[in-house]
Amino acid sequence: MTPLRARLLLVVGLLLGAVLAAGPVLEGGDDGPLPAGAVARVGERLILRDEWQRAVAAVASERRTPLDDADRRAILERLIDEALLVRHGLDLDLVTRDPRLRGQLVDAVMQVTLEARAASADRAALHAYYAEHADRFRQPPRLQLSVWREDAAGVRQPFLPPVPDALLPPSQLRQSLGPTLTARALALAIGESARVVQGDGTVVGLELRAREPALQPSFEAIEAQVRSAWQRDDDEAAVRGLLVDLRDRYPVVVAP
Repeated sequence: MTPLRARLLLVVGLLLGAVLAAGPVLEGGDDGPLPAGAVARVGERLILRDEWQRAVAAVASERRTPLDDADRRAILERLIDEALLVRHGLDLDLVTRDPRLRGQLVDAVMQVTLEARAASADRAALHAYYAEHADRFRQPPRLQLSVWREDAAGVRQPFLPPVPDALLPPSQLRQSLGPTLTARALALAIGESARVVQGDGTVVGLELRAREPALQPSFEAIEAQVRSAWQRDDDEAAVRGLLVDLRDRYPVVVAP
């Protein structure tokens, strides 16, 4: 890796670290005395004493010998260096110009948004959600088929690769037969057969030998799955709400 590339990756990491920082970024004027609780100012960015002390404690936990005043000062200088690099990275518009960094920033913002909600649902709410979205949790029917192809003389030949001789859900049948043949099989009654001429002229025969109807599992049997689906929907609603607020906060103009 070239030194330039290494420095670029360092700035990328620092920018992402700034987004994920637990505490808010405080800003103040770029002149005058430091406010209470601040130990340094980089431009308008204030480095707080608590932030410095957390960094000192993190370094001390990895050292076998106690830190002295020079060590603590060096850690503060490191925080100042990082603040300078982050400020310069923002001035270079790296967040916009670097697709990878932009994607990491979007992911980080969404993560912070969802963690701030920390939403959860009780069993009553999950029961109501399950009743409202029952179709999403219904298990599809399973079919057992005989499948063959016909040669030019109309004689049955093996269908290759063979379809497993078992009750199979539509998703597995699509892997073996494709969507057109699977849709035709789902329309068959038990004992009924059909001949399907495909686009290349190949004739495929289908016979439905057995069918297991679609099943609606009980809430208790899939409670964990229902909770995961509820959480996913709730997370998506949170992000949509954030985007609505952001569109109100920042003007968006789209070319006709």
